[in-house]
Amino acid sequence: MTKKYGVTLFGIVLFLLAVNHTAWAPTNWFGRLLRGEKEKEAPKLDPATQELITKYEEYVRFSMGEENIPGAAVAIVKGGRVIFAKGFGVKEVQSNDSINTATVFRLASLSKGFSPVLVGMLVEEGCLEWDDKVLDYAPSFELRSLSQTRQINMRHLLSHTVGLPPHSYDFSLDHGDTYERLVRRLKEVRLSYKPGEMHTYQNIAYSVVGDVVHNLTGEKYANLLARRIFQPLGMYNATTGYGAMMAAKNVAYPHKPTDKYYYKTPISDLYYSAVPAAGVNASVEDMAQWLLLLLGHRPDLISDKMLDQIFEPQVKLLRGACNCSVWNPDESYYALGWRVLDKGDQRIILHGGYVNSYRTEIAFDRENDLGIVVLSNGVSRFIGESTAAFFQMHRDLQGNPGGERERVRGSEGENF
Repeated sequence: MTKKYGVTLFGIVLFLLAVNHTAWAPTNWFGRLLRGEKEKEAPKLDPATQELITKYEEYVRFSMGEENIPGAAVAIVKGGRVIFAKGFGVKEVQSNDSINTATVFRLASLSKGFSPVLVGMLVEEGCLEWDDKVLDYAPSFELRSLSQTRQINMRHLLSHTVGLPPHSYDFSLDHGDTYERLVRRLKEVRLSYKPGEMHTYQNIAYSVVGDVVHNLTGEKYANLLARRIFQPLGMYNATTGYGAMMAAKNVAYPHKPTDKYYYKTPISDLYYSAVPAAGVNASVEDMAQWLLLLLGHRPDLISDKMLDQIFEPQVKLLRGACNCSVWNPDESYYALGWRVLDKGDQRIILHGGYVNSYRTEIAFDRENDLGIVVLSNGVSRFIGESTAAFFQMHRDLQGNPGGERERVRGSEGENF
């Protein structure tokens, strides 16, 4: 009798979860099943898009085999839907535990792209403006110059134009210090530029956005991120922090390369304290949903008009500060949390990430409604070239309006 009631109770719980969960993720297949809805058959891909996917998958498999890369995961979105998502390789070397689309990676600096979207939601709600001063919401924020401290606004934080030297205190983060300690030491750093004058990449200063959000809303940045973005998008595997990464069951472990092979290295807690800059964990199927939002397919969460503001270039990048030589762009900029490249008549929005031997890339073209994300558990030439190679293939298959075919020039990348 007890067993019978237990099974019945379990069924009721599943039913309630499925029905209620659909508000959280409209694509929940179990909820549709219980409500008697039929699964809609996805429209067939046009021949050019199918060829693009086929060629790109061949490229991924060949590149990973050539460099003996442990594992990776790829998702491609086009026209408002996910057209490709697949895991490649293994979670750790000397195992047969394959990576799948739900396998979690550290996103590293791909985490930065969430901050302007979260702040943009608050801007749309009238809670603050992009030009609001940081001191209005984070009174403990302090640079060496009081007058410069008073000038810093949200745009400066999110475009890395506060005026600090590049990578202020990243060396300390690399050696185990925390955001909470280091942000109080920004006042000791000699300033290099006036606000808005020059892009100098930051992790500590960038993460001040988390303090702004917390003080403005009364909710911790990580909690608001989960409630306003992860949950509505159905990013079921997405989390923040070291504890959540260690608790995940389906995880890709980081690997370091030697001349001949990769070896597994521990998951580190380094940089996790700087959540807005580098603290997000996610799977490639999570990131596919994120790409759909970035391409304007979730107006219930953020408007196209607000996305326009986020992706509007704020500062022109010098060649050395771009980390985009693989793309060979005509011009490059930094927007709010995103790099922007112009090549011919095409504009690509992108970012890369590296931490703890995880390497990640995301890139998308709003005009062509096309995007890709690549996550890997090892640094390689392939990952540095992966998104540029994809868009080169796309141009080739579209008749190459940008001119003759170019060879993708690769690098592993330095800082992202």
